[in-house]
Amino acid sequence: VVAVTTTDASGAQHETHVWVVDSDGHAWLRSGSPKSGWYARLKETPTLELERNGVRAGYTIEAVPAKRAELNTLMREKYGWADAYIEFFISRAEAVPIRLDPRPPEA
Repeated sequence: VVAVTTTDASGAQHETHVWVVDSDGHAWLRSGSPKSGWYARLKETPTLELERNGVRAGYTIEAVPAKRAELNTLMREKYGWADAYIEFFISRAEAVPIRLDPRPPEA
């Protein structure tokens, strides 16, 4: 589980805890729905701060719907029964795969 900090249109920051997997040299997140609050903020401001294993870094994001099936499989492999349990309540049919691209350090 990682902590993701997103920024809304007013500049307020929001922290959300989500699952992460690595694939194709990138970290990937998954929004369970295109209507989730943290994903809506990413659509407004497509950057985030991610804290993983005590390390904080900035990223730009890219939604990649074509990776949905692959990402759902990777999440199931990593998170096992917990992912299956959540899917019982929340369909993965509209899940949004989100690729994280590292932002260069600010000068």
